[in-house]
Amino acid sequence: MEKVSRKEDLLSNFTILGRCVCLPEIFDILDHTQPGVGNEIQLTDALAVLAKTRGLIAVDFEGKRYDMGN
Repeated sequence: MEKVSRKEDLLSNFTILGRCVCLPEIFDILDHTQPGVGNEIQLTDALAVLAKTRGLIAVDFEGKRYDMGN
């Protein structure tokens, strides 16, 4: 995993928690998404494109969040 060493290098303080329901056009966006971290095509990169072109809907979760971690 790539370590972020500077605060200004952080992209967001949000995370995907649970499940995503995507429009079918996400597959076209993924087809044109260049590999990112770990040389993998990242769903979050495609979601960023979708957010800029169509918008996204999210729920601001309040409560305890448990990460699977290591």
